[in-house]
Amino acid sequence: MGAAVDDEQVSTNTSDADDPGEKVYGQSIESQVIRFYNLFDTQDNALEEPYPYYEGGETALGLNGAEQGVSLPRNYQDIDVTKEISILNDANGDNKCDLPNPFIPNYCTIAVIGDNHLGYVGFVSSTNGNLVDDGAMNIVVEDWSR
Repeated sequence: MGAAVDDEQVSTNTSDADDPGEKVYGQSIESQVIRFYNLFDTQDNALEEPYPYYEGGETALGLNGAEQGVSLPRNYQDIDVTKEISILNDANGDNKCDLPNPFIPNYCTIAVIGDNHLGYVGFVSSTNGNLVDDGAMNIVVEDWSR
């Protein structure tokens, strides 16, 4: 869910790696797991901006799924969960934005569905402990049930 790894690293072909010596893990995925689901969120704020900055312009697997054109394992599947990630911007109820912009005071980066990287696992109310939103966990449960 929201994988912060380069989007070509799920390839089965080492020539798909962007940098010489960079590892790809598709053959391991294919040989070691029955099914591999990558849940991605096209609006994920943590993967849209900070990730490419710190990773030399690379795109995260959790933002758009696997890089187009790479050789994917037979048991690999991308699932877009953008609409599952709630617009909640203060999930813990502390009256502060969950993902503030570090460069603009009092600016919350969470403005549309999918923005909150913390939302994949859902949110529980800090006041009563009740589930506020299940994030993408319903998709995880469905995948396990197959």
